[in-house]
Amino acid sequence: MSSPHSSAAVSVPGVNVSGSTGVSGNVARDRTLPDILTYRLGSEMVYVTLGETYEQAVDFAVEAFPALRDVDRDLICLEVSVVTRGSSSSEPKTVRIGKRAWPVVVAALKRFEIVELRVAPTPQASIGPRFI
Repeated sequence: MSSPHSSAAVSVPGVNVSGSTGVSGNVARDRTLPDILTYRLGSEMVYVTLGETYEQAVDFAVEAFPALRDVDRDLICLEVSVVTRGSSSSEPKTVRIGKRAWPVVVAALKRFEIVELRVAPTPQASIGPRFI
């Protein structure tokens, strides 16, 4: 039986955990991807399996949190909290995960790590007068 903190191997397209991502450099060597992450929306948290793509990760968020079902998928943001080295503040900062960065960021996460969910504000339909 495996320990509660061991990670199962999970494959994410575009990430080779033993070498290059093919995108921009190397991912931690000899590191398995987390099989379980914790999604948090407000004060509620749910364990979810790892989404292989950003789109699948959003699918899992909508499945885990029924309140997101009627939200435009493009407004659902996945974020992580980080503490910046060398910063004068030890306060964590929230960083939004871009769609293309998902496989690289996931490779650096640990099992059960928290991924924050946030609904972005709806863009205004029009800003100022339109010129034709």
